Amino acid sequence: MYQMLQRFQSRRNTPSADKLDSKTLCSVKKIFCDIETTSLHSDADIIQIAAVSERDSFDSYIIPPKPISQSASDITGLNLYGNYMFYHGQRVNQYPLANVLTLFVDFMPKHEPCVLIGTASTYLTSQKLSELFSFVI
Repeated sequence: MYQMLQRFQSRRNTPSADKLDSKTLCSVKKIFCDIETTSLHSDADIIQIAAVSERDSFDSYIIPPKPISQSASDITGLNLYGNYMFYHGQRVNQYPLANVLTLFVDFMPKHEPCVLIGTASTYLTSQKLSELFSFVI
């Protein structure tokens, strides 16, 4: 994962948050990103990363290291049966977190320069997005 982050770091030109003014924000592409997690607790693990821009999208499921709580399943529609993940009853392909992050990092350069906007509807989602994408902002 360290090599992946190094590769991304070398390709980006990211202004600091205090230098993002409305003119800059209007001139760059925007990517809206959302994640799903195994629970609503702070120790939850990420099980899906999805993003959409004006012309492209990204959606990948991550092999969960622990069970998905009933409350998270009720919200996301994701369930784990044995080693298989299902979204509203349909089996989905799932990959290791490092693989999904590599794919997401490869997705980003097609949209440079861009601003990643998290669709954080809860504190937990906001916290997890911050942890996951702190190297992007």
